[in-house]
Amino acid sequence: MCGSCAEVCPTESLEMIGSKKSVAEVIQIVLRDRIFYGESGGMTISGGEPMSQPVFTLALAMSARKNVINVALETSGYGRTSDFLNMIPWCNQILFDCKAASSDHQRLTGVTDVVILENLDALYNHGAKIILRCPMVANGNMTNEFIDKIIALGKRYPTIVGIELLPYHNIGINKSELLGRVRQQVFETPSPELMHQVELRIKQNTTVKVTTCYA
Repeated sequence: MCGSCAEVCPTESLEMIGSKKSVAEVIQIVLRDRIFYGESGGMTISGGEPMSQPVFTLALAMSARKNVINVALETSGYGRTSDFLNMIPWCNQILFDCKAASSDHQRLTGVTDVVILENLDALYNHGAKIILRCPMVANGNMTNEFIDKIIALGKRYPTIVGIELLPYHNIGINKSELLGRVRQQVFETPSPELMHQVELRIKQNTTVKVTTCYA
């Protein structure tokens, strides 16, 4: 697992994805493109789940802000509440996942949404700027209960920045194949018509800005 075999593989049948970096090394890369960020651009800390490495993630965000780089944190919301609260002063926005109805959450993700909703509540009550991001998967999570959950969160947190609906796409399928993982279920991309209906239903029941974001 050291990657040496991938470096010398003549047919490139083996490939090492990713590498270890220090905070300073990452910031050096980020700063190369500072000219393109303008006032609204910046660095998004994503993953995987960045809050599974809370010490590194906090240090990276602090370093970026000290270099006058905007920071967005993209997260599933699963982690220690204290770690999320530590991020607030160093993040311009938090892109917070809402993945499924509570009754389906453990079946689809492996964990319940209890801790996730507690963290969302804590972030909101401590003034974080939150965009709620909702993946929409036909024959997956797109149930009436899930849409009702999104509406309920919009009503509970009326001053969040917005709600983004993210229609499923299959761009990541090749990654599963490269990892030798057999897909147990083939999901479908929701039609534009269905997405319009869902977006309209949420808009009619909340005051939060709702946007459908196509990849």
